[in-house]
Amino acid sequence: MLQYGFSRWRPPEGILGSSAYQLGSPPSRQVVLWGFGLFYGDGADGGLYLKRFTFAPLWCPNPDLRAALWRPEELPEFRGPQTSGEQSSVQRLLSAALCWTAEYETWVLATLGADYRRQCLAGWDKAVAKAETMPSHWLRLAGMSASLLTSERVSVGS
Repeated sequence: MLQYGFSRWRPPEGILGSSAYQLGSPPSRQVVLWGFGLFYGDGADGGLYLKRFTFAPLWCPNPDLRAALWRPEELPEFRGPQTSGEQSSVQRLLSAALCWTAEYETWVLATLGADYRRQCLAGWDKAVAKAETMPSHWLRLAGMSASLLTSERVSVGS
């Protein structure tokens, strides 16, 4: 991720938590990744938080995570969208986050190769796609994001 352009923020010594990897800055796109989830912020629509292993997109009006955060409880308050405008923002943010993930996976394959991604997936017993097809799966999900948000919340682990 560092080679892609992310900045890494490790927890201070003595603080338990997950390193934060940040790409971009508001008011344009901001992506922050941790072992516990993903934040995708855009100045026009606010911020989206996806907890790892649970599909329950949460929203906040702020597109910027200024503070370095290492634990989920340090995140600002996120909630489900409550108005049609917020629902539209979440749909756009989710689609954009999934498209960004596809772009990143395309870069990984082009730069580091399919063998690298296969090795990453080999240690994960929940892998559901082959390394070579990951970008297309993410793009497919991006195209389905509106219907994903209207279906029941799906949990895929803990």
